[in-house]
Parts: sequence; structure tokens; C-alpha cells
Amino acid sequence: GLSRNQLLTASDDKTIKIWDVQSRIRSHISYSSCLSGHTNWVRQAKFDSSDTVVASCSDDKTVRLWDYKVQSSKDRRSAGLSCLRTLKGHDSAVLCIDFQ
Repeated sequence: GLSRNQLLTASDDKTIKIWDVQSRIRSHISYSSCLSGHTNWVRQAKFDSSDTVVASCSDDKTVRLWDYKVQSSKDRRSAGLSCLRTLKGHDSAVLCIDFQ
């Protein structure tokens, strides 16, 4: 799962990235994972309470659930993460999400 040294970002480049911010001393911080599949701006992304699923919402009117644990850490950047499910049903952009 997620360590508290990782940062999750959502972007208008249609991706979600997980950044390794473990070493605050390093001058260059790189992302360790890139989730792509949305076809428009990603508005928000969150980890579930177990840190094994990422949910994301987008202007493409969908919510996607991503399996964060499927890849080994060394393969995440090149392989991306597996999309478990795409939830459709909104008539407009999905602006926020939350796990309960």
C-alpha cells in the first residue's frame, strides 16, 4: 500500500501520478506510477482506506477504480496500473469522489 511518503496528483493531462517524496533532500522528485485511461481532465484522485485502490474522477463523465497493488514497484512507471472498473452514469463532468 501507500506510504505517507507518497503524493497522489490528478491533472488536466488526463493522468494520475504517484510521486515518491520520501527523500526531501533530493533536488529531483520523480513519479513512481502513472495511471492513464481517462479521456479528459482528471479532477480528483484518492486512495481507499487500505491504500490498495485509487479512485479517480474526470471531465470524461466517469469514475475509475485502479488496482494499486498489481505491479511490483519497479514496474509501475513503465507498465502503469490496472484499471479495475470504469463507472459510467453521469451526464456531465465528475468533480469529486470520496470513500465512505
